[in-house]
Amino acid sequence: METPEQYHGNKDSHGSYQFSTLKEIIDGMLMGRLESDNYIKNTNRSILIYHGKMGIKELTKSISGATLAIEMTVGEDSCIVLPQDFVSCVSVSAVVDSEGTRKLCPLDRNQNINTVTGILQDDNAKILFDDNGFILTADASNAYNMPFKSYEFISGYNGGNSFTDGSNFSVNGEYKVDEENGKLVLDARLIDKEIVLQYKSDGLQWESFNEGEIKVHKYLEQALKDWIYYYCIEQRMTVPDREKRRALDRYKTTSFKAKKDRSGLNLKQIAREMRSKSKFL
Repeated sequence: METPEQYHGNKDSHGSYQFSTLKEIIDGMLMGRLESDNYIKNTNRSILIYHGKMGIKELTKSISGATLAIEMTVGEDSCIVLPQDFVSCVSVSAVVDSEGTRKLCPLDRNQNINTVTGILQDDNAKILFDDNGFILTADASNAYNMPFKSYEFISGYNGGNSFTDGSNFSVNGEYKVDEENGKLVLDARLIDKEIVLQYKSDGLQWESFNEGEIKVHKYLEQALKDWIYYYCIEQRMTVPDREKRRALDRYKTTSFKAKKDRSGLNLKQIAREMRSKSKFL
């Protein structure tokens, strides 16, 4: 164990106490495997690691709620490929230099940016097919072929009716998440500029890491152990059904506790507050 001096002097250790590696979790489970009545005593380590990675994906998606962020330069096509572990978008911001400081300025989401696929037709508007009989397609007038540029709205009058002042609408640019094509489509004004994408992940980023590099927050550790144990015995004919039910119930209990801990919910505090506000309790 590191001394406080070693911890503060080693930047790789900062924040490490909050986490356990998958290797440490697997090693702990294997120590218990030596017992003669342990149902996973003959389980190969690679299977434990596989179920551990699948458990991390599930727990990350359903409980952790962790937000990841990447910074990238927007290319000439005004698009960025979404990360492989992308599940949903939290926010997109432009990195803007302002008075000697760099700030994140949010972009406006515009789902009306055209990303539809064009169908090729001949001069008589007949659909064109390739040699295998499939329809020929192209980007045509969509944002992949013609980078989208948002309009700048200004206040004004039309027939005596004043427009809404939209001078600040989309002042930093707009974007669209095109999940079908796995792209983040951005305003052409952002070409060659830096943007920051914040997104939710399902933990897939860990799949290419070895067990010693994969970190699990300690509030998820017990739920992950229970996940691994249950899925190791789920299909085994030699394991009694009652043990499978017990293992599944335990996983549900510990995953619920992890979710409660993550949300900061304190049931005792809620009960105390309810008693203090109700004359009937």
